[in-house]
Amino acid sequence: MRVFEVAVAMTFIGAVGPASVHEKEAELFYVIDGSGSLTTGGKLVGETRNGENLSGTAITGGSSRAVAKGDFFIVPEGTPHWFDKINGTLVLMSLHVPRTAPAR
Repeated sequence: MRVFEVAVAMTFIGAVGPASVHEKEAELFYVIDGSGSLTTGGKLVGETRNGENLSGTAITGGSSRAVAKGDFFIVPEGTPHWFDKINGTLVLMSLHVPRTAPAR
């Protein structure tokens, strides 16, 4: 049996922050409270490397969709994503899931 760890976080977002790309992990989100807008795809603006991840100041050319309390969604590895509009405070639970389990 292969065993791997999944990082779980609860995040409170009160303002628009950086865009991200996780090169080796998908990210599953559950919106606990609040609402906003999520842009995925496209290209990072002002891309910088942060370990195995990439960050940027925004996304150009992506697709935007409204997100609200009760929504679940997954962002595949290698996909730029950015909460580009926050209404009040967006409360999220996120799970960073490796797409393949490491060998033990």
